[in-house]
Amino acid sequence: MSPAVRLLPGEGERIVGPWGRSIALKASGVDTATHYSLLEFTTEPGAPWSTYHTHPTTEAWYVMEGELTFRLDGRRLAALAGSFLLAPGGVPHAVANLGSMTARYVVIFSPAGLESWFIDVASLVEAAKPGEPDPGELSALAARYGIVLAE
Repeated sequence: MSPAVRLLPGEGERIVGPWGRSIALKASGVDTATHYSLLEFTTEPGAPWSTYHTHPTTEAWYVMEGELTFRLDGRRLAALAGSFLLAPGGVPHAVANLGSMTARYVVIFSPAGLESWFIDVASLVEAAKPGEPDPGELSALAARYGIVLAE
């Protein structure tokens, strides 16, 4: 395990996220001996739905500011600031900011590993500029992380 970590507000590895999300990696699997990873997301109003998907990793969300809408195991759920949601591995889910305010939220993956998905997607997006990444490359990357479309 790495030594103790302290990050101040605004610190953490910056990742250009998919679907209009900005991400700060606060704790990676390297920091936590693969037990979990923690990311802070910022999503602008009107950001589209993430893909409805499953993966073997447990995922938890804590909404710090704004409001998010979740599709969680077939249900549509509003999540105001202070809300917590948990999707054990294998539960289909997606998230969107359908509100009028920027949303900030924390995502925890347990065990760690899916934080690397966002880093790899950002690399594909950067390499594809000015166009979109190749769908085949995205599908292969998703399969590598055990991500499966749920629809």
